[in-house]
Amino acid sequence: MNSTAIRQKLLFHFKINISKSYVCQIRRSLGWRTQRCKYCQLISHVNRRKRVDYALWALRTRETFLNVIFVDESSVEMSADGKIYFYKPTDGMQYIESRRQKPKHAYKVHVWAGISYRYNFLPFVNSVFPDGYRLYQDNDSKHCSKSTKAWMTDNHMIDNVMKTPASSPDLNPIENVWSSLKQYLQNVAKPRKRDELVNGIVDFWEGLSANQCGRYIDHIHRVIPHVILNEGGPTMF
Repeated sequence: MNSTAIRQKLLFHFKINISKSYVCQIRRSLGWRTQRCKYCQLISHVNRRKRVDYALWALRTRETFLNVIFVDESSVEMSADGKIYFYKPTDGMQYIESRRQKPKHAYKVHVWAGISYRYNFLPFVNSVFPDGYRLYQDNDSKHCSKSTKAWMTDNHMIDNVMKTPASSPDLNPIENVWSSLKQYLQNVAKPRKRDELVNGIVDFWEGLSANQCGRYIDHIHRVIPHVILNEGGPTMF
């Protein structure tokens, strides 16, 4: 209940007329604080159970993920997604409303990658993981389609795909790579043309070091306990 609603109830039921600012002052003195609601992915009860089972399995088996390749796809657009606008009201400049023009159909690039990816996926895994590897991907319909499974079967990959819980982007470290990529494009590359967008993606990927990938993968060990503590719910990672 906000300060306006509290003020109206006090006035209606008790004939007490106080200002909204005074309501806020009293609320703060009682120890109440405001916090903006953060949105997260909705996870069904079935998937929450599967997430807990997966996290418990990882802890019980002391899973290290050393031979796991985390893959996923993402889309990046030409337009920036920045929402914060800074200005100084005392500098004598006329205030300009913070609006940015955005095309109706911005140029978009779809990217598929693995955290251990280099050059070509199949030659890479055959040379780096001669004793076998495991492929971690989410349960997106594209990953579970007949054509995808047929391609994986033809390339002797289908038995290497890990069974992973649905609705679990926090358990796939490559999601952190996508976040870093989009920050790089927005703050460093700042593409304005199609070629600049593609080149920005390539530059980021070529600059991604093995140490960075290792840190992203290590992050999953922080997430797993929180999955259990939250009973399979969102971890806010």
